[in-house]
Amino acid sequence: MKKWASWRPAATTSPAAHGGLQWPGKGDQRDHVRGYDANERLKREIASEIAQRVATSFPCHNCAKHIVAAGISQVVYIEPYEKSKALDLHDDAITTVESSVPSPDSTKVSFAPFVGVGPRRYFDLFSMKLGDGYPVKRKERGTGGKAASWEISSASMARVPMLPISYIEREQRSSSIIAELFSNEED
Repeated sequence: MKKWASWRPAATTSPAAHGGLQWPGKGDQRDHVRGYDANERLKREIASEIAQRVATSFPCHNCAKHIVAAGISQVVYIEPYEKSKALDLHDDAITTVESSVPSPDSTKVSFAPFVGVGPRRYFDLFSMKLGDGYPVKRKERGTGGKAASWEISSASMARVPMLPISYIEREQRSSSIIAELFSNEED
């Protein structure tokens, strides 16, 4: 990794003609350096034919190109990246699947979403002192480490409170408010 510490991708602010493609900016530099380093190792036959890769977000078109060239059979991503042109440009080589279990007869690289507790929610759900959740009482004070008593009738409060509406409903409400603001501005 030290070998690539001084490498910086050229950031552009204007999209390429007819494609709207941009090389990632400085904010994406770390992920692309890691991806480049891992793909170089794969090209040198350090991995087997059934190599898999976990990514923090859905790969961009440039990373997808290198993933296909490296011979990786599956990519599991944690967060979606809607602006990615990877499927549009490499539809002959990659496919998206609903499950993280790759099909053995597929000749395409499968891109699957991660299913489970992601890193953003891990501390909230499992940490005793860190995160946004309510504090967890595990031991009784003054009893020499005796476990705290717990009854299901008194456990009405969730560790991490859930929002009453989903993110889709929040997005719909936000877009209707913005549309209303713009329509009032035009009047």
